[in-house]
Amino acid sequence: MTDVDWFVVIAALGIAGAGVGWYGYRRWWRRALTPADLEFAVVDPLSDAGFTRYCAALLRLLGYQRVRRVRGGAVSLTATAPDGAPVAIRCAHQKEAVTADAVRALRQGITDGGQAGRGGILVTNALVTPDARALAADSGITMTDRAVLRHWMELARAGGLGAADAASPGIGTLSGTASRARTRAPGVDTLVLGGSVGCATLMLIAVVVHAASETSAPGNSAASVAAANTQAAPTPADTARTGHPAGATSAASGGDSTSRERHVLHVEHVKHVEHMDHVEYLEQHAPGQQG
Repeated sequence: MTDVDWFVVIAALGIAGAGVGWYGYRRWWRRALTPADLEFAVVDPLSDAGFTRYCAALLRLLGYQRVRRVRGGAVSLTATAPDGAPVAIRCAHQKEAVTADAVRALRQGITDGGQAGRGGILVTNALVTPDARALAADSGITMTDRAVLRHWMELARAGGLGAADAASPGIGTLSGTASRARTRAPGVDTLVLGGSVGCATLMLIAVVVHAASETSAPGNSAASVAAANTQAAPTPADTARTGHPAGATSAASGGDSTSRERHVLHVEHVKHVEHMDHVEYLEQHAPGQQG
């Protein structure tokens, strides 16, 4: 294979690897919770990042759409609530009670920060101080403490909310959206994986076809050269007809001489023929003058 072929192979493998890596990362991020995960024995030992992933997965089970991670700042996740309202979620994984400082940070993020205009939800596996709860109520922020989080787990374990649970704090109006979220069509992750693998496959097929064509090319070239040599070889008939072997070879070679050289050879051939005709005429009409 040529250098270009190797470059295409490496690029195809890179594209396929990137697609598989993206799909793996997204599957890791979009954690699927099992009933065994819906316990505080699983939640409490998590890291901060792990708790954020856990909250994202739990929110999806409860019908939230377009759950996205936000890096840096007071907001951990953004999502669309089941009733269509955009929300910003702060995930606070800690042992001590949540203070009013965490509420102030979230309020700042949804007021003046990049998530301005979204409703605020603070989710924690800990308790909440009275000051923090009062500040959240004044700021319009939904406080999801340990007790509410346990309720969310129970709802997820039961398969989502019904009409009787539509007014649960921080949930919104579900009305069966949890079941629809679990049965929706494949998302962008699957499309990215399929597209990258398909593109890499087409590139590899192109390389194989190109290499196969190069393998068969030398035989065809040899046959063409042999045919050209056969056509270029002068024959005795050509020599007898023209009286000039060099001229016949030059003509058969298909352009080895320039146009000027071919013209000169043609003129010499004409003169030769005229001279032979003149000698033949003298032999027939004036035999006594010859010699």
